[in-house]
Amino acid sequence: MSKKTLLLCLCIVATLVIGLGSTLAYLTDTDTKVNTFTVGNVDIMVDEEFEQNSPLAPGATVNKDAQIVNTGATPAWVWMTVAVPSNVAPYLQLNWADGVQPDNEAHNVIGDDGNEYTVYTVYVDEAPLDAGEETGKLLDSVTLSGAVDYQNGEFVVVENGVVTPIGEDLSELDVIVSGYAVQTEGFDTFGEAYNAYHAQWNDPTIPTEASPEPANGDDEEVEFETPAGAYRVTSAAALKDAVAAGETTLLLAAGEYNIDNCGGKTLTLVGEDKEGTIINIVGGAQGEANGQLDYGLDSSNVTFQNLTIKSNNQTYAGYARLNGIYKDVHFVNTYCLNGTSEFDYCTFDITGDQYNIWTWGAPTATFNHCTFNCDGKAVLLYGTANTKLSISNTVFNDSDALDVAKTAVEIGNDYSKSYELILNNVDVNGFAENPNGILTGTTLWSNKNSMGTDKLNVIVDGTDIY
Repeated sequence: MSKKTLLLCLCIVATLVIGLGSTLAYLTDTDTKVNTFTVGNVDIMVDEEFEQNSPLAPGATVNKDAQIVNTGATPAWVWMTVAVPSNVAPYLQLNWADGVQPDNEAHNVIGDDGNEYTVYTVYVDEAPLDAGEETGKLLDSVTLSGAVDYQNGEFVVVENGVVTPIGEDLSELDVIVSGYAVQTEGFDTFGEAYNAYHAQWNDPTIPTEASPEPANGDDEEVEFETPAGAYRVTSAAALKDAVAAGETTLLLAAGEYNIDNCGGKTLTLVGEDKEGTIINIVGGAQGEANGQLDYGLDSSNVTFQNLTIKSNNQTYAGYARLNGIYKDVHFVNTYCLNGTSEFDYCTFDITGDQYNIWTWGAPTATFNHCTFNCDGKAVLLYGTANTKLSISNTVFNDSDALDVAKTAVEIGNDYSKSYELILNNVDVNGFAENPNGILTGTTLWSNKNSMGTDKLNVIVDGTDIY
């Protein structure tokens, strides 16, 4: 099906936050379109202009005007959230009203349906919303990326000739708009009211019976399900034979795997034992990039899950021309990216004078809820591709074993490429400001080659700082 004929339906799903077996400490109200709920005498509603099941074609925009109305009798502090399935968030643009900016770009929670959502929050914190007043339009419309397509029975993204599965059924795409309110009595500022609400409800952004959102970094309690019908293999030779026979979803028993001759495939490789199932990165025979590129998955699209990937810790060690999705993966030693890459709940461990990650040949690299453990060199945004690097809800730990002045994300450029760095909710422990190039005044990122704003854009917690 071509992009021109692909139609997707955006549906607003009504959800309800309920407190059981306790007395509310505050007068609050929650409204998720199309339901309006009243607790005490605080009453709001989400007012929007939107036609349910509106068709949305790739590259098209659908109007979705949304605002909060105080329909109660008392003033209230209010805010709005918009939640999108996390797999889809990079490809669905939320167009805010003029002058409106979300407080955060990547606040992720687990919904009561078991799926992960990326949540954008708009604070209306300058003054309380009086009875009968409205905020004015906050959300204007949504736009689906023109790179989205439907091929071979699944939704994919096609960029620069590379096809990457989205991993989400977009035939019914839920965009959840919610409004929240707390009475002004007892709260002098928006921050006091907002914090009190969250303390009462844990995290009300997506109704859930699960625990609150995990702290930054890889959370070992987060587990991804093994795909049904995965074909189990017990050796590298068996893996190669299974792929040659047409198997695409494989369960790897504990053991070590040097993957050979599995290029040009779309595969899912799941470890039976996260620490016991080890995929080794070995150098290629072609001598390219110091001979450290592994060609066993050349030009493939692979999802790795619940396993360990280990390299020989040599510069450029990685898979040639691989588009990878990594879920709950433990990386040992340096790993060089050579295609579109996404990392969720991964841990990176390295010792010595090497980086955990080089972006090198990756047009996009996304890290969410990851932990980097190193001796002073974590991520190098550098290489032969125009790269967009996004890092959210992640922790960087520096053991200080190396006598180097490096930030958590080092940025260099010898290839006249353009880089975009987006950082949200990132913790940095250790590291040092890099004295080379344009000083950034932070241990979070560096501009060691003095790149101009025509080649480098940096956004931290929603603010464009360079």
